[in-house]
Amino acid sequence: MYPNPWPSNHILNTLCIKLEEYLWGVSPLGVRVHSILAFVLMYWGVYLMAIHFFSKKRVLFCLPFFILFCNPFLLDFFGLARGYGLSNALMLFSVYCLLRFSTSYKPRWYYLTILFSMLASYANFTLLIYWVAVHLVLVSLQIIYTHKTGEEVRKKIPQVLITAAIAAAFLALCFNPLYKMQSTNQFIYWSKVGFFKDTVVDQATQFLYGPEEPWAIFSAVHLGIYAVTIFIIGCLWSVYRLGINIRSAVSEPLVVLSLLLLATWLVNVGQTVLLGSPFLTTRTALSYYVLFALVFVFLLRDISLRIDLFAKTVVPLIMVLFTVHLFSTANLKSVREWWFDAHTYEVQNYLNDYRLQHTELKLIYLNTTWIFYPSFCFYCDTKKTRWLYVIDPHHYVDTTSQTLFYYATEDDARYLKNYKPVLYFKDAGNVLLMKK
Repeated sequence: MYPNPWPSNHILNTLCIKLEEYLWGVSPLGVRVHSILAFVLMYWGVYLMAIHFFSKKRVLFCLPFFILFCNPFLLDFFGLARGYGLSNALMLFSVYCLLRFSTSYKPRWYYLTILFSMLASYANFTLLIYWVAVHLVLVSLQIIYTHKTGEEVRKKIPQVLITAAIAAAFLALCFNPLYKMQSTNQFIYWSKVGFFKDTVVDQATQFLYGPEEPWAIFSAVHLGIYAVTIFIIGCLWSVYRLGINIRSAVSEPLVVLSLLLLATWLVNVGQTVLLGSPFLTTRTALSYYVLFALVFVFLLRDISLRIDLFAKTVVPLIMVLFTVHLFSTANLKSVREWWFDAHTYEVQNYLNDYRLQHTELKLIYLNTTWIFYPSFCFYCDTKKTRWLYVIDPHHYVDTTSQTLFYYATEDDARYLKNYKPVLYFKDAGNVLLMKK
């Protein structure tokens, strides 16, 4: 019933965690099971796309796997108990159903598209813009199909009514948490500089996953320009195909995906202009990478089917570049978005060793900068660190702290004059302090 004035905007993710806690208790692996299964779902969705749309050439069959799964930032979220991996997997499956609907116009693919788009949005409310965009594309396809076949509009009325009823029920389900989020100003974060800088360049930065490549052509800004250029090419090609034969063009995956990405962007910009909300960035904009990757991969497919030399040279080179990028950037010890939690285990091990060396201590009291609190609190909930007591979080430096240890950021540590550093993590700028 969302009693907390700051409800989660990853509700499906939260429900999955609650179910996992009920089934096998609180554990680091247990609360991530749904994220791991989400990766399986996304992999299956990409596999089905490859079977249906990329099987004409053997090299093309592998292409979507490399483009979609060689983004280390995206892969991170399938190992975290957050809603972003789950929402993007559900979104991709929704896109697959949309592509199947555009080529068959069977009702089951229509309703599956809507179902998975709703689940994706319920796993992460930022994907509500995608949910709206899906309906815009579905309406456009239905209008064109009705005109193409000469089917009477009145025969579509039951489907329209069912769709409207489903949409109304879904909005009613989302209203309460969205209202509470709005009332507590949870939509004021991030930036309003511009879509290109806040979303496109930001996603290129996240894709690079660290220091930019030494080659200037692969800087974040350049990658952003390449992405926009590729999208424009896809849109121009789609307009060209629509101009030749609109009825056959809307069954082409590249045309449908270009329309979908364009609709998502337009809804996003409209939301920003009308509601004053900031542009999506970092993890909240990750779905843009998935949608763009699909446009990119289908553009490469269409070129390869027309130019055999392109399929034999450029496509393998792209796959090699994506593979090298993944293996040169992936980090098994930490993730980019939650870099500050990379040393939680090391801090716990140090505290436990100290406790074992000082047998008079039955309980270690730890104060922390607020961003570290959730992780330490979680491990206390697992009952694996019964010897550790973490002080309730506070959004300021507790200069009156009397705990034996204090885990803080480097900036906060400067104000803790009655503590001395015992562990320093230079890569994250964190320091474990001990009372003098």
